[in-house]
Amino acid sequence: MKSLKKNFIKSLLCGGMATFLFATPSPLQAGAGKDGQPSLKKVLLYDYRGANRSVGPRINLRKALTQMAKDHDFTLTLDGDPKSVNYLNLKSFDVVIFAYGEGNVVPPAQGQKDLERYVREGGGFVTVNTAAKRFSDFPFLEQAVAVQYALPAGSVVSARLYADSQAIMNPDLRSIFDGLPRDAVLRDRWLNFGGNPRENSGVTVLFSVDESSYPFGRMKGDHPIVWTQRMDKGRVVYDGLGHANVYAQEGDYGSRLLWNLMEYAVHKDAGGSLEKKIPSNAKTGIALEGRSVLLTLGEGSYSLRVSDFRGKIVLSKTFTGPGQFQTEPISLEGNYAVTLRGPSGTIQKQFTLK
Repeated sequence: MKSLKKNFIKSLLCGGMATFLFATPSPLQAGAGKDGQPSLKKVLLYDYRGANRSVGPRINLRKALTQMAKDHDFTLTLDGDPKSVNYLNLKSFDVVIFAYGEGNVVPPAQGQKDLERYVREGGGFVTVNTAAKRFSDFPFLEQAVAVQYALPAGSVVSARLYADSQAIMNPDLRSIFDGLPRDAVLRDRWLNFGGNPRENSGVTVLFSVDESSYPFGRMKGDHPIVWTQRMDKGRVVYDGLGHANVYAQEGDYGSRLLWNLMEYAVHKDAGGSLEKKIPSNAKTGIALEGRSVLLTLGEGSYSLRVSDFRGKIVLSKTFTGPGQFQTEPISLEGNYAVTLRGPSGTIQKQFTLK
């Protein structure tokens, strides 16, 4: 363990790359896909320090991910070189993790474009803690994290973390909650944010922190801390935990949560992909497929918006036809209005989910 710790610190200080390979664990440990094989095989932890000088949280995360790689039989690569954020390198990984960067951790121009391309083509993207802090001139990362950490977080204290009741009911998100209690008390430095991610269309809140359980909350009683969204074919997750060593608390709750998020992120979003060939002059159509909206689109660009009976937007996506597309399921019952704008005008429909 001493030599492993030295390697962590050496890699951290030098900003270099390290790759850890582990022997195959027992079947009880391995994270298996539908075919019985590990569904997540290669993970990149991109940890460029930027303006952030915190060493402890970085070492805790690296230790946790190294143990996960051993338990779940995947290859973990640690890299702090901005040059590694290029498309050819990124596409060799199932999941890319940004952690504790703070500031403009990816140079402008090509590196930023390559990261966006990787995610939108189906790469898994997990951002952790202060990866959502003090960056500018990076529109894609701004959209990916939804809101930035912008307010004082206070000291490390215990607080109640709880799963979002709506997210639990969504069958597409069920794997995220596997093996986790619906609430837990953890010690962390709980981040406040400059806005509420619930207000961003397409974002689904997964976990929140109970502001009544600790003294430093500044989110007016609604304090999301973990959330996700889909960006074309890619799944993006933000995990605000991890300033303190949550990965070794409460039955390894933080580690299990992070593993579930990584497993979720590795799967491409089928809703953004072509399911079958549609002629370019196809008639535009809107239908329900279970709890999802099914679109048949001709040539051109389209924007879809689904609102509940109060006018609150619950789903907002863009598509490029021709093709047939299916959205993620809508979890709650109720009356909904669908608005689809395209080259030939606007189509509006209403439907009821029971």
